[in-house]
Amino acid sequence: MKHRILMAAVALLAFSSYSAGKTYYVGIKAQSRLLGTSGEPFLTVEQAAAAVKPGDTVIIKAGTPNVDINSIPAGEPGKPITIKGELLAITSPIILKSDQVIDGFDIVSAGSGVKGTSVSNITLRNGKIHGMTGSTGMVLGGISNFLIEDVEIYDL
Repeated sequence: MKHRILMAAVALLAFSSYSAGKTYYVGIKAQSRLLGTSGEPFLTVEQAAAAVKPGDTVIIKAGTPNVDINSIPAGEPGKPITIKGELLAITSPIILKSDQVIDGFDIVSAGSGVKGTSVSNITLRNGKIHGMTGSTGMVLGGISNFLIEDVEIYDL
């Protein structure tokens, strides 16, 4: 009985010490205070990249112009940085970094749409890679733990 109570206490302590990361927003209705909140989003992805830490999420709202997510840093093992797009159109190649989740994107006419070398723990989900006339959709090498989930790849 003592062991069960002790194990339950250890499990409770482990879960209570975990805190979810912060969520930052980028959108066209940015305010001068640059809080990165849903109501007062950052104006640029670069502003979010300067604030984000491992385990955090960046949500890029629909209509945000000139989206280039390459300034967002890598996360850490077990604490990926999540980049979520709301109907996010990306026209420049994505350079993968370790410990990132990229969710909700539409990469079109971006040369090589996704590039990555010697990175790990990457997830691409809920997106499209297309319209890469005369080039490739993905250029990858030396990648480990790479999950592609619900991504359409066509017209390459």
